[in-house]
Amino acid sequence: FPSHDNKGGIQTLTNLLRTSGGTGILQGISFWALANQKPNLIIDFWDASPSGTYTNDAAQVIAGDHGKWLGQVEIAAADWKDTGVISRVSKTGLGVVLKGNSSRDIYMTIQDKTGVTFGSAAGLFYKVGVLQD
Repeated sequence: FPSHDNKGGIQTLTNLLRTSGGTGILQGISFWALANQKPNLIIDFWDASPSGTYTNDAAQVIAGDHGKWLGQVEIAAADWKDTGVISRVSKTGLGVVLKGNSSRDIYMTIQDKTGVTFGSAAGLFYKVGVLQD
């Protein structure tokens, strides 16, 4: 797959915040790649579903949405740890403020800057940790 592709479309982090329109602090994010890939990822967080182009395995195009954007986390290829048949990465102490719009949900998009192939739609897993207000 070419670089700059979206991975997984728009992810809804359902009820990530304690209250509707509330806040939380992104503490950490972890990924597992089943095909032992080590991509450079840019993960963007949004307070509402963004309206750009976020189709899985297609070029990701952020079209405006600056009012919805909450921040980003980058995972470099060198951050990944090889565990034999999978690779994994964890970033902690991130401190990104997440503020809900009119729900408890936060939205996330993942852009691959390296053009990896995961081998299946279920080849990349993630966990997000938030300190809720």
